[in-house]
Amino acid sequence: RCSHRLPYRLLFERSFQCGAGGLLVAHNHPSGSPLPSELDIASTRWLQALTIPLELKLVDHLIVSRGMVFSMRTAGLLDRPIS
Repeated sequence: RCSHRLPYRLLFERSFQCGAGGLLVAHNHPSGSPLPSELDIASTRWLQALTIPLELKLVDHLIVSRGMVFSMRTAGLLDRPIS
């Protein structure tokens, strides 16, 4: 299914089942440009906000496209530093 909405509940359920302390999420951009859209950025920040009370760390959100990878963490688009 093609959607910009992340299945947050399923993502968190699986994270807890695995005993994960953090999340690394990724998606692809078949268009060829790995640059994030405004929706990508907003969704990532929303996801990050949800991780705080759950005591999870959002390690990074990667966008992959034609051999290129864009890291939201490296680009400074994640507000919460990893401690």
